Amino acid sequence: MKRRTYTLKGGGLSYRVELYAHGASVVSIRDVKAGRTLFAGKKPVFTAYFTDLTSGERFGVSSEDSWKSVSASDGTLTFRSTEKAPGVSVVISASCTEDALEFRTQVINAEDNVSAYEISHPSLYFDKNKNTRFFYPYGSGETKPSTIKDGWNAKWSYPSYGASMQYLCFYNTATRRGVYYGLHDPAPAAKSLIVRTQVNEKAVMLKSSQILSGVKSGRNSQSLCGACVMKAFDGDWYDAAQIYREFVESSAEYCPEYGEHGRKGVPQWLLDTDCWFNTRVLDDGDFAEEVIAQAKDLGANLAIHLYYWHQIPFDNDYPHYFPMRKNVLPGLKKLHEAGIKVMPYINGRLWDTRDRGTEDFEFTSVAKPWATKDYAGEPITEQYSSKESDGSRVTLAVMCPSATLWQDKVASIVAQLFENGFDGVYIDQIAAAEAKPCTDKRHNHPAGGGEWWCRAYNTMLERIARSKPADRALTTECTADPFMPHLDGYLTWIWIKNDQVPAFPAVFSDKVITFGTDFRGLGNMDCGLFGALDEAGVRIFGAQSFLFGQQMGWMTPELFSRMSHRDFFIKLVRARAAVRRYFNEGRMLRPPVITDDGEKIVLTKCREAYGGYVEASCVNGAYWMHKPTGKKCLMLINSGMTDVTAHVKCELPDGVYALTGDIKKKITVKNGEFSLALPPLSLAYTEV
Repeated sequence: MKRRTYTLKGGGLSYRVELYAHGASVVSIRDVKAGRTLFAGKKPVFTAYFTDLTSGERFGVSSEDSWKSVSASDGTLTFRSTEKAPGVSVVISASCTEDALEFRTQVINAEDNVSAYEISHPSLYFDKNKNTRFFYPYGSGETKPSTIKDGWNAKWSYPSYGASMQYLCFYNTATRRGVYYGLHDPAPAAKSLIVRTQVNEKAVMLKSSQILSGVKSGRNSQSLCGACVMKAFDGDWYDAAQIYREFVESSAEYCPEYGEHGRKGVPQWLLDTDCWFNTRVLDDGDFAEEVIAQAKDLGANLAIHLYYWHQIPFDNDYPHYFPMRKNVLPGLKKLHEAGIKVMPYINGRLWDTRDRGTEDFEFTSVAKPWATKDYAGEPITEQYSSKESDGSRVTLAVMCPSATLWQDKVASIVAQLFENGFDGVYIDQIAAAEAKPCTDKRHNHPAGGGEWWCRAYNTMLERIARSKPADRALTTECTADPFMPHLDGYLTWIWIKNDQVPAFPAVFSDKVITFGTDFRGLGNMDCGLFGALDEAGVRIFGAQSFLFGQQMGWMTPELFSRMSHRDFFIKLVRARAAVRRYFNEGRMLRPPVITDDGEKIVLTKCREAYGGYVEASCVNGAYWMHKPTGKKCLMLINSGMTDVTAHVKCELPDGVYALTGDIKKKITVKNGEFSLALPPLSLAYTEV
């Protein structure tokens, strides 16, 4: 066919595709409002993968590869018949409105011996420049420069620790224009979020792909779950977060019940908690006394995340936790008498394949039929650092969340813990580990991907939530958003990386409690059981957890007793108690833009950060609104070790405001800006 171009316009964008004899490519993306070309080149619209069921070969096809025919009309791109799969077609339908450019993708498979395995939504591209950054939703959210040294090639699984939300974006810091790339999938299905650029390429690619359902069978025609939404916006990562927030609040099935007073149904004790310790029951001694002693110094509401309470080793012999260690219930009683709440650990995914020491006790006879299965039909397993008594590594099977057996098992463990008086239960890994494309046809779900993974876990969590006492809490690891309807809190322990932004709080601050920072991960982990804190890490992430609205802490009492800048940390925890209504019943507004004359604070051994490196300015801030009253609070923290002067740009109306905290003076805001001298390790805030 003769080459021609076809342009889709919507959401302030022009998305131009060139069609030719056997394929089609994206050749231009423009910001219509700004009159700027964001991308010019030649890149695939989509990629897809298929499996030859006879040979087992998996092969890929992009929009640019050997299609028998390609057509475009009425907002629809149609690709018919590939060389290896003549009966396959891909249809991309675009809804082009002023509000958004919305794509829906369908694969039609009329092949008996070919299965459609994975396909991407249309890709978004932009050309690198020194002013453009891209955002991805790892943890709280991170941004990187498009010209990042050595390029960037990352693929994150949603939902998991690597992709807590299902959107990406890029934005230009000079023009204050950006483009949002969101997967508006209300159920949602498991998917991948991909950002890729090579050193010798001029373009950055943003893309999402989904493993399909029925991947062991031919003729598995289907549409990708949800829509791919692109739209131009004014601003930066915060404005993109508000687009995703609007989708969550208007359409997402996983948006929990919330109102002007924040998340509904959360136990009051959890709302009132300002700091966490994590404690291991390492022997038969009194583990509660050290907690109580350190809590007295803290002077704020404390809760305990309790590990090793069970008679089995950690990450071993799951899920046979009971009986408890003999000293656990007496310790629980002591902690309750001291006003400290206690939440024990269990795992929500794994069954040890040798679940009684080195013996196969119940795995093969009970659990194996209901474990997730890979494409070959074998159980999907994982290994961590735990070892059996013979020195071999523990191998743990990932249980299928759709299995009634597994749902019953987890529910019974939680119920027994609540019967013993615990205040909450932490069900590990649910919002951290990626979905597994289980292919066991005997399970109550289609083989492969789709919506079933999230639905199955939410069914399990709903069962537990409906039967638990109202004053008890359920939490899990990390912050993947689709599991929050029946969870009260998320452990934010890995929010210790460079270039973080509070995108997750900007969307979900009034919808779920976030708590905890892995302080052991801020220094040298080779220094004994408890690690060695890097003092710069305490300053950086103590301040960040306060400003992001997280409940603080999550260190051992022993570590708390010797941590660097302990007084600074305690001051922040007590200040959090004074302003926690903003975090529980509030909404994060656009953070202030701050520059200061202090030296950067540098951390070089942060376990979660790339290369261990974290760099932060001395002064950072946040701006929160209390929804019931409309009152707003600007918070500023100098984490540096010297006096600094900060220049602040914020959304405070012009006027004179009194500061409280460590600085008792007034500031004058003019044209949304002011300057302020802050002493080292200081906190100041104003409420208006």
